[in-house]
Amino acid sequence: MIKLLGNINIPQELLDDVKNREPDRISKHVDGKSHAQNVIDLANEWPVENYAHYDNDHGLNREYCKEWYKDIIPDEFLQEHGIAKPDNAVVLRVDPATFSVPHVDKFIHSLRMIPNFKAEDVVRLWVPLEDSMFGQALFVGDEVLTKYSAGDVYSFDNIMHSAANAGLHTRYTMVVYTKKVDKL
Repeated sequence: MIKLLGNINIPQELLDDVKNREPDRISKHVDGKSHAQNVIDLANEWPVENYAHYDNDHGLNREYCKEWYKDIIPDEFLQEHGIAKPDNAVVLRVDPATFSVPHVDKFIHSLRMIPNFKAEDVVRLWVPLEDSMFGQALFVGDEVLTKYSAGDVYSFDNIMHSAANAGLHTRYTMVVYTKKVDKL
């Protein structure tokens, strides 16, 4: 489910940008509509015992959104893997003692307006900006990724996923959504 595609160079300029300023936006991962919909969606496949333990204090997304982030992944890497140039990229800051609520990505439903769009054509890339440290994890379905290197490029399908930082250091991860080249 979690597939390592390779490794890219993380420019110091990117690390400096996200570490030396406040995020561009802070979004609540646990909010009314998306939270309620995730409970419904997850209950179909995964038993949802009690979502009440998830709250906004520990489930905030801190996002850095600059136009030039989409150029971090080299064109050669994208071509090698049959992936289109991304339209955008976001860096997520996951502070210690925070997490993303288990979820499936909802934005994919809005992409259905695109002619001939299929959810399976979406390629999501998860790129850590630094080496993993104690307590940092990505959960995708039944898999857990805890060891990774800066610049590793992972991909996974849109199934239930989450991330947590139960460690001592902030984690910065670039998340990119694009599509397969042969589906353009």
